[in-house]
Amino acid sequence: MPDKSPEKLREYSLEHLRYEIQMLQETAQRLLHSDALHIDAVLKNAVVESCLVHARALGSFIYPPDDKRDDDVTSDDYATDPSTWASARGTKPPILKTLSFRTGKEIAHLTTKRLDDDDPAKRWPLQEIVETLHGLLKKFSALAAPDRLDPEVSRFIAGLRPPIETATSAVYNPLSTELETKLKFPTDVSTTVPMMGWPKPSA
Repeated sequence: MPDKSPEKLREYSLEHLRYEIQMLQETAQRLLHSDALHIDAVLKNAVVESCLVHARALGSFIYPPDDKRDDDVTSDDYATDPSTWASARGTKPPILKTLSFRTGKEIAHLTTKRLDDDDPAKRWPLQEIVETLHGLLKKFSALAAPDRLDPEVSRFIAGLRPPIETATSAVYNPLSTELETKLKFPTDVSTTVPMMGWPKPSA
């Protein structure tokens, strides 16, 4: 059986859970704030796909799948009282169900379920996905056993910034993976334009 002692879970949270959250944050930040990223469709698509894969991993961490393996580490492993945690997180939000399905069908595998370039449903609601995960991660941190979740990870989660309210634009580009993004360059990512918040990363 895998070692899921409090010490190992604490180490795991510091190295691996924090990594997933940080990658979600950093890829989302670049997609929302870096003009330079949107000039290069290949680079943008790679960052979009990375962001979504990390988002799906966190969704599966918070809501363990029915077919989870013994070596999977999930939020349930950290819960002081699993029933209290299950009640607090509630049922899996539709946006995370869609994220999991679409990431599997449109990124991880070649399938007939991939949406056409001109399908409005192809856009990824990045900010809503991140906002949903932020809220759930903060609930998780509040209810996790202190001897299992590293205090540094708790502080990191507490400091997560919510997506900033922005104006939305959509522009079509057949070479793009579609999000909802800010717009000075042709892109079909529907993201948003920040009014305040994260500093823009250097190009």
